[in-house]
Amino acid sequence: MFDPDALLRFLDVVEPLGVPILAGIWPLASYRNASFMRNEVPGVIVPDSIMERMPRPIAARTSLPSASRSPASRSPAFAIACRAFR
Repeated sequence: MFDPDALLRFLDVVEPLGVPILAGIWPLASYRNASFMRNEVPGVIVPDSIMERMPRPIAARTSLPSASRSPASRSPAFAIACRAFR
């Protein structure tokens, strides 16, 4: 799950069940990796907002990125959402 809002909605639904949930973090290493997860792995949803923030391969770029970003900086919203569960 790469959508922090979807994770929070899921946790709200299962909270009354009292079932422990372990949410993991999977860093998307590249646009190709994100595209594969999105299109080829059943049940995985990589939102458009995440895809738009991933640097694209040179052949797929419409313009050059302003700066190279580390994988951790691509998902600040997810990191913020996960901090609430520490």
